[in-house]
Amino acid sequence: MSGDETSVTRFGKHVIRFEPPDIFRIDLVGSVTDADMARIGEEFRRADGDFFMVIDAKEMGVFSGDAKKAIRDIPMSAGIAVFGAGAATRVVLSILNKVYMMVNRGANNPVEFCETEAQARAWVDRQRSANKSA
Repeated sequence: MSGDETSVTRFGKHVIRFEPPDIFRIDLVGSVTDADMARIGEEFRRADGDFFMVIDAKEMGVFSGDAKKAIRDIPMSAGIAVFGAGAATRVVLSILNKVYMMVNRGANNPVEFCETEAQARAWVDRQRSANKSA
């Protein structure tokens, strides 16, 4: 994805917004299926380089078994900031992130759980700066 325009993709109740230069802002609403994961992967493959995820998990439901398996097909991000996740959602997403890193040969994919979107975006800014200086 290039340019300086935000793009919006809706699938089911979920929404992905690409925000230049490198953020995919994802609203997960309700259950997540393997078809949802495939669509997320399609969007990520359009990125021109490293990208971050900022995920709104306030209304996220369960990940189906097939969705959990489909994580292996999702391109690796530079980091994931999740906001609005309850305790059970945090546990599930932490486990899924470990699988995500394993199938990407142990690549580091930091994940941060935040209370607010502003905190999530601030974390992404810090990660972006750290990555540039590394």
